[in-house]
Amino acid sequence: MKATDKFVIIDDDDVAIMLYNLTLKHALGNKTDVRCFNMADDGVTYINNELKKPGTKSKTILFLDINMPLLTGWDVLDLIEKMDENIKKQLIIFILSSSIDPNDKKRAIDHPLVTDFIEKPLTVEKLQALIN
Repeated sequence: MKATDKFVIIDDDDVAIMLYNLTLKHALGNKTDVRCFNMADDGVTYINNELKKPGTKSKTILFLDINMPLLTGWDVLDLIEKMDENIKKQLIIFILSSSIDPNDKKRAIDHPLVTDFIEKPLTVEKLQALIN
């Protein structure tokens, strides 16, 4: 991960979004491109529209919450699975959840689109571990 990567946060908790946005900018610099969505469908629309633009090749790191109203993180993964292969190749997906259910962690790690499961909160230390 480098500061030029794009980041998308999909989480229904506005306070968590604000904290993760600040954490990313603190760890990677204020020019870090962070897009935040508290409605999962808005985040999915952004990903689909932004990453299908011609010439888009840079990686986008998605921090995705599991437990959200309307569309869960699992629903978002299902929608991403149906997207164009070029879009999926640009995404690096981390489940970022407060869930203590071991089945959620196993399901996330076993999912072909998910890189890893991170327990909330996202801290500078956890972010540094991802970078290294």
